Amino acid sequence: MSTIAGLWNWSGRGGAGEDLDRMQAALTPFGRDQAGRWDGGSIALGSRLSRLLPEDDQDRQPLIGGGGRFVLAADLRLDNRPELAAALGVEPVRAAGMADADMLLLAWERWTLATPARLLGDFAFAVWDREQRALHLVRDALGERPIFVTRQPGRIAFASLYPGLHALPGVARGADLDAVRAYAARLPEQGTGSFHLGIDRVEPGTRLTVHADGREAVDRWWDFPAPERLRLRREDDYADLYRETFDRCVRDRLRARAPVASHLSGGLDSSAVTSTAAAILAERGEGLSAYTAVPMADVPLHVPKGRIIDESALAALTAARFPNIRHELVGRDGRAIGEDLAGIYETLNQPVRNLCNWTWILDIQRRMQARGERVLLTATYGNVTVSPTAGLMLPERLATGQVAGVMADILSGDRNGASRKGHAYAAIGPLLPRALDSLIRRAAGQSSPARLPFSPLSAGAFEAMVAAERGRRPHDPTYFDPNLRWRATVHSVMTQLDPGPFHKMHLAGQGVDQRDPCRDPRLLRLILAMPPEIIGSGGETRRLYRRVFAPRVPETVYRTPTVKGLQTADWSYRVARGRRQLTEVIETAARIAPIAEMFDVPGLRADIAEGPDHAVANDAGYAMRRRWRFLHGIATMDFATRAGAR
Repeated sequence: MSTIAGLWNWSGRGGAGEDLDRMQAALTPFGRDQAGRWDGGSIALGSRLSRLLPEDDQDRQPLIGGGGRFVLAADLRLDNRPELAAALGVEPVRAAGMADADMLLLAWERWTLATPARLLGDFAFAVWDREQRALHLVRDALGERPIFVTRQPGRIAFASLYPGLHALPGVARGADLDAVRAYAARLPEQGTGSFHLGIDRVEPGTRLTVHADGREAVDRWWDFPAPERLRLRREDDYADLYRETFDRCVRDRLRARAPVASHLSGGLDSSAVTSTAAAILAERGEGLSAYTAVPMADVPLHVPKGRIIDESALAALTAARFPNIRHELVGRDGRAIGEDLAGIYETLNQPVRNLCNWTWILDIQRRMQARGERVLLTATYGNVTVSPTAGLMLPERLATGQVAGVMADILSGDRNGASRKGHAYAAIGPLLPRALDSLIRRAAGQSSPARLPFSPLSAGAFEAMVAAERGRRPHDPTYFDPNLRWRATVHSVMTQLDPGPFHKMHLAGQGVDQRDPCRDPRLLRLILAMPPEIIGSGGETRRLYRRVFAPRVPETVYRTPTVKGLQTADWSYRVARGRRQLTEVIETAARIAPIAEMFDVPGLRADIAEGPDHAVANDAGYAMRRRWRFLHGIATMDFATRAGAR
């Protein structure tokens, strides 16, 4: 994995190389193994490399190709190298000795602007076209690798991360408080803005082109897959195709020059990823470390109905199936929430969500670093591409006339541990107008899906957020996304956060490359094309999952779909241990007027002074307000104060 950086004085002024050196120095923690630069006087491109792939020894970026026409700097892992090599006429022996950037340059020489659509994998790259005098900045489909840009009179600069741009003279530091406010309200990241004033992001799936007169154009080369319906002869054919695709997505992410690890909970998605990776690695005679987060030892924990607070027993069942898995439990050290805030800001430079989970996430990475493990497989997005429930399929089936089948599944709800009323509402809820949906919720005694009770914002800041965001977003920003139909749910989940900066954070902090096969565009396209009744129906909550993964995942794991794990169930104790640091965050923010006005400082002060109630900490309503509201407030306030408010 690389970081890239560059700048173009399109006004014609020279000296770009000197400024590039400042950018490269600031990006050193994100690529310590190798640095390269190309200086064209008014334009300069650079790359810093962390060697993670077997072919990285051949990486010699930046690269010059097309008879001197193109200069390329790329941050990438190409997952379709064999297919690209065949299409480009590259013999296997030659391809084996090529770095991914070399393959990309050949592709650009052949297909130029059509190249991104021919690539599979995680990538962000810059191409300087000397002939056309144009700079192209390209990101992969779902944004696994980042690019940020800043503009000054007569120039544009880009870098994988904020520090590269902040190293430039004239680029002032300061948090974009409008972005912070939207993030605190848990709105999805949208548009080209970033968390820092004067810095924008290149959006996933787009190409930003800068011309010699400073004119810019954005081309969306990838968009969410268009609706299509896959039709195969037998149900087993769907399972076979899904298994083949999933295995390829996992296999491609196992390409590494160091040992691989995985996060293994007791859930369906991480079990599928871990078991598949273990089977593939066993064929190579290699092992896999599987890390499971568990609560602190010797603290009494409240267990809500239908939740598991310690998933280690279920995870152990999966691990035991594969002799090459080394299973390790993490999180027992009792690290306080708040201890890692400085390190998070230093390596990420933007706020995080689910702050409590970072205690065990960073524990995994520290242990990986000690063992020399460089790749961590995750399954963060598996809920929509690996194990979607039958309930998500009901509206689609109802809309396509499968009334009898839907009614049968609703009546079978009790057998699956879910209520018939719940299944019935899952079928019709996404088809209802907002007003009627709210009326039904109130009649059923359910809480409103309003954002404000779960937001750390002050009432005034929340109203300002709603006024600013209404009309810019597909849903009313006053509420969390309403009940969504299947396709809209997948889109919402996949575009909630830009993952690119987080991958770089893990790389800089502990040298770990985090990869999620569940987020692969190939898997996304396939699951959206599957007939909904194949995914889940006939009283089987996860019908497709069982057919695909039953030979790999223990039955105890996939036969208990209504019982969900609750990671960091000890969050209230970790908050209590971090009271000093968390109080300091609140009081520091309270002394900065723009930040103090944005957040409900009195409410957050009361939360930390009172302390969480351990006896009810994991009850849904209490946890949503205290775990969501308080910890999300801490994370966003801490970022705003460290980045500076202007």
